[in-house]
Amino acid sequence: SPELKSELDAEDEVKASAHLLDTFLDLVRNAFPENLVEACVEQGYTSYEKKNVSIRGEPAKEISKRNWSRRNGTNSLGLIVFCVVFGGALGTLGKPVEILKQFFAALDVVIMKLVFLVMWMTPVGVMSLLCARILSVGSIVALFHQMALLVATVLSGLAVELFVVECLLYFLVTRKNPFKFLGELAYVGLCAFVTAASAPVMPLTLKCLEENCGLDKRVTRFVVPVGVTVNMNGTALFITVCSIFIAQLNDIAISSGDYFAVLITATAVSVAATSVPSAALFLMVMTLSVIGAPVSDVSLLFTVEWLLDRARTTNNCLGDCFTSALVDHICFRKKPSELNEVVVVTNDEGAAEKLRDSTL
Repeated sequence: SPELKSELDAEDEVKASAHLLDTFLDLVRNAFPENLVEACVEQGYTSYEKKNVSIRGEPAKEISKRNWSRRNGTNSLGLIVFCVVFGGALGTLGKPVEILKQFFAALDVVIMKLVFLVMWMTPVGVMSLLCARILSVGSIVALFHQMALLVATVLSGLAVELFVVECLLYFLVTRKNPFKFLGELAYVGLCAFVTAASAPVMPLTLKCLEENCGLDKRVTRFVVPVGVTVNMNGTALFITVCSIFIAQLNDIAISSGDYFAVLITATAVSVAATSVPSAALFLMVMTLSVIGAPVSDVSLLFTVEWLLDRARTTNNCLGDCFTSALVDHICFRKKPSELNEVVVVTNDEGAAEKLRDSTL
């Protein structure tokens, strides 16, 4: 009946909203782990236990009881929060913790050395994982079709983010043609696409913004280095789409709460990404652990990584340029006469005279 259908729809809506709230609260709980060692191997989540409860004189009813459970997987969010807080506290203490700073610096060098040694075995490992995955797939053609759709989705998302969101924001703030600005940055985009890394292109980005676009050095030399470090819009989009792709590839049901968890985790880990090629693939392990997807399927992405890595790096670099242009416009949108005039008090006459600052 229509009444029964409306009641069922309302009940499903309540359950979905409750599940979304539980997912958000799970992120908050996992952000502050009770045990760091346990956070390296397990993460907490809210589970539901169904029970039949009967009251005297009434029929039995099924109720759901919330439980805080554990499952295998690294609590990446909790480790990131702890490292950020610990590093911030370490940086404020100064000389008393100098030995501890040297220890972590030396540990970083050792770990990077081990990573480079492991990278020499990457071709063998990737080929082995690819062969195992391809042999387990029923239809190779279907797998290639799914990979093609993945590439199209990522490229479409990057194009919308660059040509719609950033260009529209640039036009609304500056009232200038964004495509003309993109034309002045064509060489930067080309170099970013070739190198697949933001850091090596930074000197060229600064030169292009200052000479071709006429932006102030004080803006570009502050915004661009910060953007190279933390502005990873393309990386966040790539991690989100690929995590959902791997989950769907393994027939893992994703709820609205899981989408929210992937969004938060992908944003957090993308900020921590380094501006080196293929850094996002290693960060996807953290996002996949949130939704319980297999990490081994990341090997499939190596087949298209050469293209997607270059596309998202280009998006990140051009995003830094748009941000610099917006900051420059906001800081210096006053009239030149107001910006160039400075008041100087002379020692001889004690009178104020207006001079023009030739540096602007």
